[in-house]
Amino acid sequence: MPVQSVTAAHVLSPDPAAPASLWQWLGRLPDPRDPRGVRFTLPCVIAISIAARLAGCDSFTAAGEWAASRPQRVLEALGCPRHKRAGVRVAPSEKTIRRVAGLIDHDLADDLLCGHAAELAAAGGVLSPAQLQEQRRDTARKAKAKARKARDKARKAAKKARAVRGRSQKQARKAAKRERKAAAAAIAGGRAKLPAGSAFGRVPVPAGHPVFPAAAYGDPRRVPALRGLGADGKASRGAKVNGQEAPQHLGFFWHGTRLNAAQRAVDRKTNETTVIGPVIDGMDLAGVCLTVDALHSLADLNRRVLARGGHVIFVIKGNQPRTYQALDAIAWEQVPVTAATFEAGRGRIETRSIQVTAAPAGLKYPGMQQAALIERYTTLKDRKGTSITRSETVLILTTASPGQASPADLLALNRGHWAATETTHYIRDVDMKEDSSRARAPGAARFMATVSNAALNLLRIHGVTNIAAERRRLNGSDRKILKRMGLSTG
Repeated sequence: MPVQSVTAAHVLSPDPAAPASLWQWLGRLPDPRDPRGVRFTLPCVIAISIAARLAGCDSFTAAGEWAASRPQRVLEALGCPRHKRAGVRVAPSEKTIRRVAGLIDHDLADDLLCGHAAELAAAGGVLSPAQLQEQRRDTARKAKAKARKARDKARKAAKKARAVRGRSQKQARKAAKRERKAAAAAIAGGRAKLPAGSAFGRVPVPAGHPVFPAAAYGDPRRVPALRGLGADGKASRGAKVNGQEAPQHLGFFWHGTRLNAAQRAVDRKTNETTVIGPVIDGMDLAGVCLTVDALHSLADLNRRVLARGGHVIFVIKGNQPRTYQALDAIAWEQVPVTAATFEAGRGRIETRSIQVTAAPAGLKYPGMQQAALIERYTTLKDRKGTSITRSETVLILTTASPGQASPADLLALNRGHWAATETTHYIRDVDMKEDSSRARAPGAARFMATVSNAALNLLRIHGVTNIAAERRRLNGSDRKILKRMGLSTG
């Protein structure tokens, strides 16, 4: 099979007849090495690297040490060969993993691993972080309801026991209850009621924070009708060589499930704009809305997305001066706020609002249907304890019509892009220590990014939301690591 025959199209539209085994997916990866003297197959080395990544090993040295300390049953499950003379299975060393990291076709390896994850997700159904959180809240609500019933039953029994006591005590209790209700009403009267869709009850809203009509507020965890696919670049800063830029990678990810859909390396001589187009050409974008940042808001990308049957949301900033001026000239003060969200948590209050109107004529982007102004207001306390309100304004264009993407959907898609980007990049930079990794050999940083994406996909398919805590748990259980990878010790 040619190297480029497997594209991101398999990631977006998994073939039901495709092999489900990790070994069969990785078996499509061509081995550039001379077959003479090869001891460890490419699937074996990649599987060892993914397993070590799940176990919390964030360097080639740590991966080699982890593999060398595994028992025979684990090495067998990971495809390690048997030593001819010693008769025991041996694991690839750190040097072998590092050498293979610079030889493989990284783009194809990403497509294969993402294709395997997409197939697992299609078979099992992956819940988004918001859906997982809602499940946990339902479980907690049921437990509270059960405890409340038991408490009410105990209170009724205690009430009957107290009824035999004097009338004076009963009157005193009623008086105390009336006082508590009066105090609670006084406290609630000085607090602002949250808009519809908020699950936080009543919280104090500072005077400087904007308030919109109650009908404009909606659920901050809204799921849009179009499936969001984000694209954004990331640098491996620790792999930067003196006098050169850090290796760059362009990743594609789903908003809802946060699964990585594809990844490409960006050559130092160019930028992400030359990479994103060819990847889009191999994707089926029916029912999908691509979200990008201002760097990728290009007319060529717009045409490519429309040709693949999808929609796009562009962020318009100063790098597109004429389009920015055309959008900025719209009388936004006369456009009503049609959707908003309100959230309170982590010591701050956040409101997002959107104003939508028809896209102006004469733009260089073909097929644009709607233009929107998104504003975000954040109220928090500074170091002195003073409440301050910050605001941010974004102008966007989209090819989706009002019937395909409502204002609330546009607000959710814009929010989903940055939420998925920040969570994915933060986990890889901080939890998986990509930013501090100093693997500078050719292809080393790219291989670590590929393995990180594969590990994240496997964890998220199994409903893991706290990646750092799960990797700490997996560090002491080989059986759980193999289970996450769909392997078994037999």
